[in-house]
Amino acid sequence: MNRSHQRLLHIVESCQTIAKYVSGLSREDFLNDPKTRDAIIYQLIIIGEAVIHTDDELLEKYNYPWFKIRAFRNYATHEYFKIEMWTVWDIVTSHILELEKVVKGIIDSEFA
Repeated sequence: MNRSHQRLLHIVESCQTIAKYVSGLSREDFLNDPKTRDAIIYQLIIIGEAVIHTDDELLEKYNYPWFKIRAFRNYATHEYFKIEMWTVWDIVTSHILELEKVVKGIIDSEFA
């Protein structure tokens, strides 16, 4: 298994973990639960790191805003005190399932 394949599997795993963490939570529950917020941000950082270490040539074949994932990872690790939690909620409720689907498609197309 090559590095990109491993990193893509990490993305899928983190997406699934995030989905478990937010299952049954309302936005208010999320905003008022620092442990869940921290755990989700950590998973988003893992996703960003995995994207950074996936071969660019591979990712460029698939139309997805990979730069946004990289940018969030950098923001979360370096500007963590500026993170707006409602934005994190939007990411995990509006984009994580799509990201998981895209990455699974890449895995199926490239490594099956």
